[in-house]
Formats: sequence, structure tokens, C-alpha cells
Amino acid sequence: MQINSPKTFSENIIRPGWGYGMIRFGMKEQEVRSFFVPDKITLDDDGLIFSSKVHGIDMLFFDKEEEYRFVTIELNSNSQATLWGHSIFQHNIDELQRISRETGYSIIKDSERTPGLEEYLYKIEAIECDFYAAMNGTITTISFGVIFDSLDRIRWPQDIIKSAGN
Repeated sequence: MQINSPKTFSENIIRPGWGYGMIRFGMKEQEVRSFFVPDKITLDDDGLIFSSKVHGIDMLFFDKEEEYRFVTIELNSNSQATLWGHSIFQHNIDELQRISRETGYSIIKDSERTPGLEEYLYKIEAIECDFYAAMNGTITTISFGVIFDSLDRIRWPQDIIKSAGN
């Protein structure tokens, strides 16, 4: 997997296994705060959650079991996020499936609708990425996080970079 380090937070580029813009998986809360100030911070039994309406970030999750390191992000259509050079929220799920195939990944439709919502869940399991699409196919939310190895251990970005260099 090729990972290029971002130059600015404002790039809004989703990098599977790496993070989003300058926010890299594995960062601690204070490191992430150096890039932006969240609108809301929530602490629960599982970890710490940041959100920012300005940046279209519904959730940045810092996992308690991983010493409060950044492990998951959820973006909404206000984020201007790009993946593989395409503005995710400018495409419907059919177009996104075509783009994914061209990139070597397949999107799997979850068997059921999201409970209580009028949307469907689609997944690219190889890169830990979930897409939520409205009934008409419009992408509403994207959630992605750290990548796991075959032993269910997290592959932090620096580990992925090291293995790519071999």
C-alpha cells in the first residue's frame, strides 16, 4: 500500500491506513489539536470523541484501549473529502463502486439498511472504510479507521510505511 504524507490539513484527503489530511492515525489528542480546535469533546467509557461542524467531522475517535490514540474518523458531506482523487460526496454509490474497482478495491453492500435510518451501509473491508448512502444512492457519511493485520493487531501508519519500504 502506497502512502504519501499530506502537506496540509486543508487538503481533505482520505488516506486509508494513514488518516485524513495532516491528522494521522495513532496521534494523541494534543497532536490533533495542533491542527484544529474541535467544536465538541465527549468522553465515554470507550474513549474520547472530537467533532467539528466547520470541517465536516462528525467524529474523531481516540480509543481508550489504545492509550487514547486516534483510530477512527467519520465525515459528513460538509467535509469536502477526497479519496483516490475524487470528491466522495460529489458521487453516488454506483459511481463510487466504479472508482473503487478501478483502484483495485470492491465495495460490498451490507445486507440490511442501517436500523432506524433511511440509508444503506457499504464497506471496503480491506481498508476499513464504510460508506453510508441514502435510498437514492447519495453518499451521506464516510467512516474509516486504522487497518488491522491478520492477527487483529492495528497497523499504525509508521508500520505500514516501514513494510512498504522493504
